Amino acid sequence: MEYTKELIGNNLLQHYLQKQVKSGTVHHANLIIGPEHIGKTTLISNLIADLLCTQIEDELSCLARKKRGLCNSCSMLKRDNHPNVNVISPESSGRISISRMRDEISSLNMSGFLPGKRVIVIHQADCMTREASNALLKVLEEPNDNIFFFLLTENSHEILPTIRSRCAHMRMNLVSKEELRKAYDLTDDSTKVIQGLPGLAHKFLDKRKQLAYQEEIIQWILLLTEKIYSKRLVIGRKIWPKTVSREHLINYLSILEDVCRDNLMLQMNVNDSVRYVFATKELQDLQRKTSVDDSMKALELINQYTIKLNQPIQAKILLDQILLKIYR
Repeated sequence: MEYTKELIGNNLLQHYLQKQVKSGTVHHANLIIGPEHIGKTTLISNLIADLLCTQIEDELSCLARKKRGLCNSCSMLKRDNHPNVNVISPESSGRISISRMRDEISSLNMSGFLPGKRVIVIHQADCMTREASNALLKVLEEPNDNIFFFLLTENSHEILPTIRSRCAHMRMNLVSKEELRKAYDLTDDSTKVIQGLPGLAHKFLDKRKQLAYQEEIIQWILLLTEKIYSKRLVIGRKIWPKTVSREHLINYLSILEDVCRDNLMLQMNVNDSVRYVFATKELQDLQRKTSVDDSMKALELINQYTIKLNQPIQAKILLDQILLKIYR
């Protein structure tokens, strides 16, 4: 994780957590809820730095103060090799397995840690298997004053209720256009595409990346406008690599969902809700060739295939199936 980034927005939550660190009242289990790109990892990275810093001043760690001489803890955090911080993420299967959870829990009782607080961060905590969830629950039922868990998720309802009930809940809100403009010097069109998600702002900081991103979206719209499968493949080869991974497919499904939603908004004359405003011309062409019913079916199809991502899949085959069915 990166411990030197500034979090844009959610200032009240940031200040609340800083006060908790100062008063020593940080809960032993914390559930951080918010959409992708909102800054959940940044929020927790900053909190961990404050929690572990040995020279904290004015509720800020050495890293947050950009102090030249970092304490030993902040120095290790900056190098991302602090022995007291463990990070769990979904495995290649897309799930967090019982074996991975047991390994991390077992490590809490091993030597090699520095004295003081220990932290476990669980990214996409909703991806834990039931067995992994139960293993975590047993630890949460017997809290340790020096061990802190941070569960990050977009879908808190998919986490066991018994785990949720033992966590302090922190919900991150979308960031205002004004805050985004001030932080990143963005145009109105860019802030509209970003839709309150600071993580997406980085796509617009580099003009070349911005243009490439917009071109990719336009290619997807052109692909959906084309009804002939073989011609769709020709367009598709401009978009995806030879080997399509699960991560690629997750990104493509997200783009397809946004495009279909934009198309539906145009069909229903709700133009102010269109996200990809830079592709209005291409979206209008798609709108003319499809119906509201087509868009509803397309969104349902995307939802069905998103659910399939929780199963063992071959990403390229799944992508081919989507192209065969969507808007056809």
